[in-house]
Amino acid sequence: MYTNWQQQGLDSFTAIRWYRVSEVIQYLHDLRRYIICTPGKMSSTYMPMLQKEDSQACNDADQEQGTDAHNIQQQQQDNQHTHGLPAQESQRFPSHEAYICEAIGEWGLKLDRLELTSSIMVNTNRLERRYPRVDTVGELEYQGLKMIHELMQMVADRVDFVSRQQFEARYDLNWQETEEEEHEQTSQQRSTAESSNANHVKRQEAFRRDTSTGSGSTTPPYRSMSSDRSDSTVDLTPNLPN
Repeated sequence: MYTNWQQQGLDSFTAIRWYRVSEVIQYLHDLRRYIICTPGKMSSTYMPMLQKEDSQACNDADQEQGTDAHNIQQQQQDNQHTHGLPAQESQRFPSHEAYICEAIGEWGLKLDRLELTSSIMVNTNRLERRYPRVDTVGELEYQGLKMIHELMQMVADRVDFVSRQQFEARYDLNWQETEEEEHEQTSQQRSTAESSNANHVKRQEAFRRDTSTGSGSTTPPYRSMSSDRSDSTVDLTPNLPN
C-alpha cells in the first residue's frame, strides 16, 4: 500500500480523468475511420466517443430531458470507475501500461476540442454559433482529421505520458508491500525458479539421451590417408645422366 497516500491528499484526485494510451489510440482510429467512411448524415449512435457518459449527457441535454439526482450520481460513479485515477491507497499504479491525464499538459483541452468537433458533426445546426475557421461541414471534418493527426503525433512522441515511476515520483509516493503481497510475490518467484530449473534438467536429460543413442548429427572420425596405404615412398628425385 502507499504509506503516505493520505498525506498527499490524492483522494481528491479521483474525479480527474485518466485514460490508457491504448484506449486513446483506438478512439482516434475509430473516429478517423468514421469521418472518412460515413457517406451520409452522421449519427450520435455510431459516433465514436472517448467518454461515453459525456455523450449520453449531451444527448439528454439536446433532447431537453430532465435527469434526476440518482441518475446523475450513478453517471459520476460510472465515470470515476471507468476513467478515474488508476491507483488507490491499497492499489498500486499499473506497471504494464502508460496513461494520459486530462489535467497534465494539453491533453484535456485537445481531447475536448476533438469531442466538440465530433458533436458539431452530428448537430450541424450548431455551426450557426460561428466557430473559428469553420463555416461548413466539410471544413469541420477536415479540422477533425487534422486534430486526430496532431494527437497521433503526440502519442508517437509520448508527450506527457504517465508511467508508474513517473506517477509515484510526481506525487512523492512510497509503496510498501503487505505481508500477503510479499508472500504472493515470493511464491511467484519460487514457482518461476522451479519451472526454470525443471526445464534445464529436461534439456540435460534429452542431451544425454541423444548422446547415448547416437542421435543427432555427429562428426565422422578422422582417418589419415597415409594410414590406409602400404605403398613405399616414391622417389621423386630426377635421374641425372652419367
